[in-house]
Amino acid sequence: MESSQWDTGVSHATSCLAQCGITDIVVSRNIFKTGYLPDIYPDKGILSGLHSAMFHKPNHNLLCVTPDMPGLTYELLRWILASGRVAKSCCHYRHHYLPLYIHNDCVLRETLELKLIDEKTILPNNLTILGCQELVAPYPSQLVRIST
Repeated sequence: MESSQWDTGVSHATSCLAQCGITDIVVSRNIFKTGYLPDIYPDKGILSGLHSAMFHKPNHNLLCVTPDMPGLTYELLRWILASGRVAKSCCHYRHHYLPLYIHNDCVLRETLELKLIDEKTILPNNLTILGCQELVAPYPSQLVRIST
């Protein structure tokens, strides 16, 4: 993703999050600058970024979005946010791992930690470890990513 597309995508995602009342936003990227959250275990895919965010904010549930989803709307985020809070469970839309609501608890953090430090190879984008509920998106086309 080009730098200008990245910046536009981050701005769009930030706007959608702000419309949901979320103002504490960090970007998971291996850059050591303010506003960015580097992985504790680099090169382990999305699980590493989620792990870092969960340990960065251990007393908060998380809503993870991607900047390469131009059709994302705050309504889709509000639905996943409300569903995750009510169920007290991680959730995402069927066939789309992002956006992702993480019910951040000690058991999940420790489970993810053990998987990431294990010497066995794990599939970096396999989110089954999170035990997510799958929601049906009213408009799945809004969840299409422009770079995967």
